[in-house]
Amino acid sequence: MKYPIGIQDFEQIIQDGYVYVDKTDLVYKLATRGKIYFLSRPRRFGKSLLVSTLKYYFEGRKDLFRGLAVERLETKWKKHPVFHIDFNGASYENDGELRKRITGYIETWESQWGKDPVNDQIGTRFAYVMRKAHEQTGCRAVVLIDEYDKPLLDVLDTGYTGILNGKETPLEEIKRIKQNTNMEIEYFVQGALCVAFSGNCYLSNRLLGKSGNRGECAQLCRLPYQAKMQNKVMGKGFYLSTADLCLYKHLKELKEAGVNSIKIEGRLRRPSYVGKATEFYRKAVDYLNELNGNAKANNNAQNNQNYGVSE
Repeated sequence: MKYPIGIQDFEQIIQDGYVYVDKTDLVYKLATRGKIYFLSRPRRFGKSLLVSTLKYYFEGRKDLFRGLAVERLETKWKKHPVFHIDFNGASYENDGELRKRITGYIETWESQWGKDPVNDQIGTRFAYVMRKAHEQTGCRAVVLIDEYDKPLLDVLDTGYTGILNGKETPLEEIKRIKQNTNMEIEYFVQGALCVAFSGNCYLSNRLLGKSGNRGECAQLCRLPYQAKMQNKVMGKGFYLSTADLCLYKHLKELKEAGVNSIKIEGRLRRPSYVGKATEFYRKAVDYLNELNGNAKANNNAQNNQNYGVSE
């Protein structure tokens, strides 16, 4: 038997032959006996799978429910317009990230159902899309929201007044942030370099249920893989693994740009790696500070000479 460990997509479980405990009679009750539900259960308790199951049910995917309880209960199998929002997979500590996420969903739906020609506010645009979807299909719109609390948990009680920039943040962007805010800036300088943009890799989460955005990345990109074509192995290698990021040669540039602190990867690393890397960067930072101190001392001495100041 195949157990769906870390798999949260109902379609994948059914089509790939994984074990599925049939609870679709409860799905039918949820769909037919109420309108608004708030699901609050412990983590890793199947909320995302339930949301996925509801999505395919409301889309009228009868083919996925053959042999399950809901096949006997449902007789109409209407195809509702489904608006599925998943807040997982992003870091909401970044300013504007939540708005960008929601706007991305709405723009996708607008391309399918139509765009409000007058209003540009997010809530009004979403209401317009749902109304148009209802008019075009004759069925009620269904809104499913997964990981609804992710944006809140990312910033709740942090008390943090700094910014941890993504590894792909350009130097000029760091300078702009420093010039326009009072935030302290931290930058990642040493460790595993993800093949994806910061906050946008779902490999570990989808395969093992361990979110890289919550510090649980299983680093599956560091494993060896086989390249196959028509079941023939074409090669083997570390196709998704990049060399470790190492920015010690650029510490001066980062300091001049306004970076206040640097981050060195320690998770899933040997103590010897963390110790040596920390020692190396500590010496490099101390050397830069020493040079900066000497430069200031020399400037002060020169100024004293020029202006005739004596002690």
